[in-house]
Amino acid sequence: MCLTEWRNNMRLSTVVLPSLEIGDEVYWKDPDEGVCSGYGTVTAIVGEKDLGAAVYRLRMNDGGEIEAFEHELR
Repeated sequence: MCLTEWRNNMRLSTVVLPSLEIGDEVYWKDPDEGVCSGYGTVTAIVGEKDLGAAVYRLRMNDGGEIEAFEHELR
């Protein structure tokens, strides 16, 4: 394997770390056709952030609480 192929393989296997932290305000896009989408604040992060398996607990602006995966958050 040449150096270029090795670098390309390494790029594909790189894990992107979540950029969200407790206290961040985010927009949650409800996967159920956006029925309950809205803004909220991250109150906890559960799971392995560095493995991409984190679940974010949010306090929504309407007073509700939800858990969401990072790909559902903006």
